[in-house]
Amino acid sequence: MVKEHFANPQQRLAIKNRQKKVHRYKVYKEYKRTLSKEDVGTSSCPRPAAPHADPISSDPPPRGEPKPKKSKLGAMEAARRGFESKRRAREEEREAHLRVVQEQQQQRIAARKRRKTECSQHKRRTQRGQPVLSQQLNKLLSSMEK
Repeated sequence: MVKEHFANPQQRLAIKNRQKKVHRYKVYKEYKRTLSKEDVGTSSCPRPAAPHADPISSDPPPRGEPKPKKSKLGAMEAARRGFESKRRAREEEREAHLRVVQEQQQQRIAARKRRKTECSQHKRRTQRGQPVLSQQLNKLLSSMEK
């Protein structure tokens, strides 16, 4: 055994753990190599059997149809798509907010018009300067209904 010059026991322990990991990795890789040499699949389901080779033709037998490859997105493309989706979400949120604000503004305008007409009717007077009683009664009735 090689004498380690580290005085700290934690450092010695860390080195031993690292060596164990490396050893485990090497054993695993060796196992995988032997499996591939034996042509045994690592998955639980067996590979489909290829048709037997024709002794007359020298072409290897077909192994089935290859899967279509998916194109990988570059980092730039992925970032652009993320940015676009965030921008669209912000735009939708902004449009919804603008619709709410516009609705509130329409309600304010309608309330102003209503108050203006009510006020003009309540300010009406007779020739002698008395308020019009029918308007006053309408005002009292509407306030009691609310």
